[in-house]
Amino acid sequence: MFVFGEEGAPSRRFGPVTILVLLVVTAGAVAAVLWSPQPRRQAAPARSAQPAPGCPLGDGLTVSTYADENGEPIDPKALDDYLLRWEADQCGPEVAADPARLQLAASWVVSTQAGKINTGLNAVLCPLPESCSRRRSAAGEDVDVVRAALRKMGYPAAEVRRPQEGDGVPYDSVVYGIPLDRSACLVSYVRMGSGVVSLPPVGRLRTGGCLRPV
Repeated sequence: MFVFGEEGAPSRRFGPVTILVLLVVTAGAVAAVLWSPQPRRQAAPARSAQPAPGCPLGDGLTVSTYADENGEPIDPKALDDYLLRWEADQCGPEVAADPARLQLAASWVVSTQAGKINTGLNAVLCPLPESCSRRRSAAGEDVDVVRAALRKMGYPAAEVRRPQEGDGVPYDSVVYGIPLDRSACLVSYVRMGSGVVSLPPVGRLRTGGCLRPV
């Protein structure tokens, strides 16, 4: 019969070496948990894919600053097309609400004509996808480019210039006005390097023109 504590009996006590080994193993496990690489949290996008409401009269919208809800960059061309449509929704009412304009009673009469002009101008300025793959602020010579394109399309009387206060469109674009009939005008604008922002027809100015005089 074995008697605990007597010589030759199996020892149940932990020696210094065993305790040291246990401490080392425990410390290693804790360190592995604390120092294991944590999943990187994606940085929040500079802006959401939904811009702030209102026509962007200042520097406009920078496509490269947009990302989806996961922080992944959005396809630039797809986003740019979306922003052109979004700007049309935001800036169209600004142009139509100009108190210096006559109210257009039946815009549907000239809507088809206005749409064809905008589509045709976009085709001239952006004949290939790579022709309009990077939007930029308009420069003085871009006014001549847009004017020449409209003249080529058969609209030599088109008013074309850089926007000014009261036009209701972004200042870094090229705005154009084309008379459609005795009471209606097409007032729209071009995002250089991006395309035409297709706005609906509006009433003429009370002075008779389509764009405010400079």
